[in-house]
Amino acid sequence: MTPSSALSPPHYGGPDTPTGFREIRYDLRVGVGAALHTRVLADVGSWRLHRESGLLVGATGAASDIVGATIRMRYRPLPRLVPITLTTVHCEILWAGIPPEGPGLDLMPGSIARGFGYEADPRHREEGQEHFLITHEPDDAVWFRLRGFWRPRAPRWSPIYPLTLLGQSYASHGYLRALRRLTRNR
Repeated sequence: MTPSSALSPPHYGGPDTPTGFREIRYDLRVGVGAALHTRVLADVGSWRLHRESGLLVGATGAASDIVGATIRMRYRPLPRLVPITLTTVHCEILWAGIPPEGPGLDLMPGSIARGFGYEADPRHREEGQEHFLITHEPDDAVWFRLRGFWRPRAPRWSPIYPLTLLGQSYASHGYLRALRRLTRNR
């Protein structure tokens, strides 16, 4: 399957974020050790992190098994309290495993990085990408790195974009909260 927009191949942000896009970058140190790196990578690649953060993911397999496929995600910010879907996003899985080269990856020499990235398809009111990276650094630290960039797909969506940014911030922090819960419970 060919990528759905001019944004592909993957970008991570930083100084080369595509013009007109708003960048998101979050780094969370989750602990130490190769075993933790493997567990966190499994949680991210199997969609557990997404589900724990309030997304209903319509994927038929792990991200690494469906590169090139388009999946549907429905966002429920308070799934246990209010089972209401606020938005639905369709995303194409761009890559999984070892991240492709891209600006803003910021890896230390000797780091082991794995993860996956996706891009919003044309049905979504925004265009952009999100990348989920789990790194095992030479000092044995394990990091979760969320990279992405977004903008309204069409001018008609610009008036509500500030609300969308709030939603994106909430969703990004939801990933961080979910990852803290997942790693604390082990």
